[in-house]
Amino acid sequence: PGQSYYYRVQVADRGGLTSMGNEKSVTLKKAEFVANVKLQGNVVDWSSVELNWNAVTDPKFESYKIYRSTKPGVNFTSDLVKTIFDSRTTWFTDDELQAEKTYFYKIVAINSSGDKQASNEIQVTTPANSAPMAVVLKRPHAVNGNTVELSWQGNIDNDFSMFRVYRSEKSPVSVSGSPIWMSSNKSLNSFKDTGLMPGKSYYYKVVVYDKGGLYAASNEVNVQL
Repeated sequence: PGQSYYYRVQVADRGGLTSMGNEKSVTLKKAEFVANVKLQGNVVDWSSVELNWNAVTDPKFESYKIYRSTKPGVNFTSDLVKTIFDSRTTWFTDDELQAEKTYFYKIVAINSSGDKQASNEIQVTTPANSAPMAVVLKRPHAVNGNTVELSWQGNIDNDFSMFRVYRSEKSPVSVSGSPIWMSSNKSLNSFKDTGLMPGKSYYYKVVVYDKGGLYAASNEVNVQL
């Protein structure tokens, strides 16, 4: 495709004499890869941006490549954030960003012949990070003489990092030391503290951390074993 070719027809008789005809040329039309990708972006939170685009329907589609830069003029030397091989995938969340920073994106569609077509360039600015929402710690339940069960409502922050549980034998509970338990599972909303001493009082707080290192402590609760 795109190449020019030249032709002549030669006529030969039985005696071996030949005559060459006129020359004609033809240029094949280059195959066109028309992706027409329109890129859009929305800020999810201080560390995340969701990108959306329309699907490429070309049967020779091979991949989408998403490029990101911190200055305008995104090109093939910019950071390659993601390669997607399914033409039906039309979204991607970039969640490794910094707060209060401007990012520029382009998505490039590529077919099996190596033809490329870039989308429009978009610009997004992440907001400042804010502390996560504190959970409300419910009244603890003494399972037996040496075990306490804590429970709280789940956290809904998009940039959730972990829960940390702190315990003390006196109030107020300090959250600056080492926790007795931690988890990065956002769906967890309970914890059993075992090996306690019967007859003692214990105080608890649950602290939520986000990906930026900010945190929020719950209310304090206590239980008498």
